Amino acid sequence: MNHRGRIQSQGGGIEKSENWAKNSSLTICEGKIKLSGLKADHPKKILKERINAFAKLEGFMNNANSQGGVSGPISKSYPVLNHKNKRIDLEVQKGQAFV
Repeated sequence: MNHRGRIQSQGGGIEKSENWAKNSSLTICEGKIKLSGLKADHPKKILKERINAFAKLEGFMNNANSQGGVSGPISKSYPVLNHKNKRIDLEVQKGQAFV
């Protein structure tokens, strides 16, 4: 596959991810669906503590889209406030995302 990556939530006993591997670029709509799916996979209490990290990642995705997307490899990490071992990660391992 020419375009692959993942969005991951980890730390504090959580390790969940939404992956993609496809022959075409990941669109912003597909990325937001993956982000929503990852959020939905969290209990409400855990989602609440990570909501700022999710919002920062979504802001990055929107900014990337406004500039034509991003090309891999890139890795971004958004720590959860007041929890240094909890974070939301983005990896674009190959290809483009958020076009």
